[in-house]
Amino acid sequence: MHDYIFNNPMYLLFLLVNVVVIYKVIQLSLREDQDDDDEENGGGGISGNDDPDLDLPPGVAPPIHTPSVEG
Repeated sequence: MHDYIFNNPMYLLFLLVNVVVIYKVIQLSLREDQDDDDEENGGGGISGNDDPDLDLPPGVAPPIHTPSVEG
């Protein structure tokens, strides 16, 4: 095998191009799978989290839901 590689250096280039093409195809396939996540959930609708997104200044925590005690 070593003799073949030393006698044909273009073989290494051929292997490198194949590895890059396979990597790009796998990367593209994984990206398409991530894009299809919304369609698997019914194509939209209301998510499970109904809380609003609060844009709070630094140092201010979101409100904590505590049960109120009536006496």
